[in-house]
Amino acid sequence: MDRYELFIDTVSEGEVTSPHVLDVSTWTTGCYQVVVRAYDRAGNYTESPAVSVCVDQTAPAISNIRAEHSGAGVLCPAVAVQGVVDIYVDVMDAGCADLLVPPTVAVAGFDTVTYVGVSADTYHYQVTVAPETANGTHQITVTATDGLANASTDASQSVCVNKNRVSGTVSYNTSSSSAYSVTRNVVLWPRPPTDRC
Repeated sequence: MDRYELFIDTVSEGEVTSPHVLDVSTWTTGCYQVVVRAYDRAGNYTESPAVSVCVDQTAPAISNIRAEHSGAGVLCPAVAVQGVVDIYVDVMDAGCADLLVPPTVAVAGFDTVTYVGVSADTYHYQVTVAPETANGTHQITVTATDGLANASTDASQSVCVNKNRVSGTVSYNTSSSSAYSVTRNVVLWPRPPTDRC
């Protein structure tokens, strides 16, 4: 062969040597058809079969971070008391590379974040507010990475913990002999309120 010419999506990229390193670092996300045309000294040529080269420069998209305690939302300024907090996050990847699952979730002040499972694009985690967990704001950091190391991070949400708050139901009866009772939902705070979120 006398020379080689490179075509990307039928557009000539000029002559190349063999072997040739194809630099795709500046290409946008998508798939491209690559063809090499080989010429002899008389100008006759033959073309290689088209090869599809897919480029992924797109990081996964993180959205809809939420946290629940006993079914109630506990992202700040709402507060969580002792017990299990469920954290949900939606992660999607529009690129060619597979998402590395599960995405990483860290919660400041919690040594352990347990991955529970996934439903569609929603990933589920849990942390436990224990007696030793500090009251205050605990930032949630979600990191999603695909197989080509494209990564995104979202630390826009936090869980507020206040173990001093007690909620529940109180029932009481009247002092009269007639059968009569009242039930009320209550939230009790210590006085004076200290270390509140």
